[in-house]
Amino acid sequence: MEDTLALADRAERAEHAERSDDGTLLPKTMSPSTGDRQLIAALPSLTGPDALRELEIGETIGQGGMGLVRIAEQLPMGRSVAVKTLRPDKTDPALALFLLREAWVTGALEHPNIIPIYSIGTDVDGRPMIVMKRIDGTPWSKQIHDETHTLRFHLKIFIQVCQAIDFAGSRKIIHRDLKPENVMVGQFGETYVLDWGIAVSLGDDRGGRLITQNEVHGISGTPGYMAPEMVRETGDQLSIRTDVYLLGAILHELITKQKKHQGAHLQDSLLSSLDSPPHHYDPHVPAELAQIANRAAHRVPEQRYSTAGELAKAVELFLGHESSRELVDQAEQRLSIWEAHVAAASTPDPLLVQRLFGEARFALEQALREWKDNAPAKAALQRCLEKKFEHDLARDDFESASLMLEELGSRRGDLQTRLEELRARIDQRKNELAELRRLQGDRNLSFGRRTRAFIMATSAIGTGVIPPLALLLGQTGLQGYTYFYATSALKIVLGAAIALWAKNSLFGTAVNRQLTLVSLLLLICEIAIRPFAQALGHPIEHSLLIDFGVYALVNAVVAITVDRRLTLSPAFYIGGALLSSIWLDQIYWFLGMSHFMSQLYAAAIWRPEYVTGKDANRRIVQTAENRSRSDT
Repeated sequence: MEDTLALADRAERAEHAERSDDGTLLPKTMSPSTGDRQLIAALPSLTGPDALRELEIGETIGQGGMGLVRIAEQLPMGRSVAVKTLRPDKTDPALALFLLREAWVTGALEHPNIIPIYSIGTDVDGRPMIVMKRIDGTPWSKQIHDETHTLRFHLKIFIQVCQAIDFAGSRKIIHRDLKPENVMVGQFGETYVLDWGIAVSLGDDRGGRLITQNEVHGISGTPGYMAPEMVRETGDQLSIRTDVYLLGAILHELITKQKKHQGAHLQDSLLSSLDSPPHHYDPHVPAELAQIANRAAHRVPEQRYSTAGELAKAVELFLGHESSRELVDQAEQRLSIWEAHVAAASTPDPLLVQRLFGEARFALEQALREWKDNAPAKAALQRCLEKKFEHDLARDDFESASLMLEELGSRRGDLQTRLEELRARIDQRKNELAELRRLQGDRNLSFGRRTRAFIMATSAIGTGVIPPLALLLGQTGLQGYTYFYATSALKIVLGAAIALWAKNSLFGTAVNRQLTLVSLLLLICEIAIRPFAQALGHPIEHSLLIDFGVYALVNAVVAITVDRRLTLSPAFYIGGALLSSIWLDQIYWFLGMSHFMSQLYAAAIWRPEYVTGKDANRRIVQTAENRSRSDT
């Protein structure tokens, strides 16, 4: 950091230095040497007698603190030119030398973006005259704050200025006073760098016509744009990168509409130049352009672009990336609409979300195809995929979330963990659903209803005939036990045969297994009652009377726990029991009739339904599932 007192002293001297009309601090004027005087004396006269004169001077079109510019007719060529001379009141020979050196520098640089010098000579009083191309245009500084011109328009002009300075640098000449005021923009877009008055040669002095960096003494340049190495008493640190800094300061002004170095006093501007911290541009400024501006105007020369040409290429690349940046902006708009929709809607529209995601993703991928190093596009695409991943997680869409995570290529453990948690939840729900379906299937009375109806109808006939047949065969009283033991044994054999024949139906679901076990329980109770009643010496009629209670109780339990449509079944047995208690000798008929009515009633309830189409297919699938579970 420069010593503050030394900087203040330097600033004090600069305050009293001569300035141009546009604020440039001019170098100290030195009296022309003998060699300088010889160069001036050798200049031809351009406004001599009519036979010799080359110019016909016209009206003044511009005037500054040191010189003025007039229109003239270049007679040999028959063209309109601009002629720059000293003001009449400026008679110092040093100023004449200053003006000539500007012409010599400019004339040595033949480039499309550097104003051409046609001739150098003197007027009738021996004062220097510079004949140059007349440009019908306006200073760039007047256009910068004109809102009708876009940033792209100014950057194209900036690239032309860089090309001119790059050419000068290739000739080891630096301008030292680059600013928008010293750039003229013609009516047809032609761009010219002007005012090379304080230019310095980094090589030889070309016969005394140029100032070398060893001859630089004091601060020269425009404070609002100066590079740190220019705020010194000597020019030993000046380089090609000095002009690169000045170009960076111009680029800063194009972006912000403000000079890079500002202050209430000259010392403030010089101190800002010495510090030259990176500028924090507004968020709307593209990061690529902000990086270019900060690198070009870096405090350390070695950190800047090596040449103005390299800076021009960086800006050209930035302009070439404009389409890619616009695609990112479009994608950001789609993402904003997506976020607003998701935030406002309790149930986001999946089609709208998918469309916005697809449009945003396509735009970002296209932006990266056009510019693979587009950092905002990479970040936006990452955010886009992450948002879709979050959306899929919220919808429990494991497959889509897996694809998003795969495309993210993310190794973030938290995303992978959340995906695994989603898979665990889905597996749990699948298991719960499977269990629910299994339970529903186990309690589904539709399965096996044909078999149950057939068994009930067959059993209604068999069990309805057995008791009356005992009466007809005379198997009553104590003698009847043998007959009923035999019929019970027959029931066991027939029941086992039916169970073997219809095992898939009778054991395929929990409800069918329950009904099968109930039938077995009834048969066991019926057999168990007989020996006790016989041992107590009760006739068979008393044992059959107990059967009414057992069958009524079991049928009531089945009606309550299995199928409430069987509610009337216990009533048949209760009614038979009441009649038998009155006419005990007719119990065989009443028991047979109770069996027949109860079981025929169950067969009617479970009778098969005839279905077609989707219901039939559904029944077939469910039957297969139940059989598969049964086999398992």
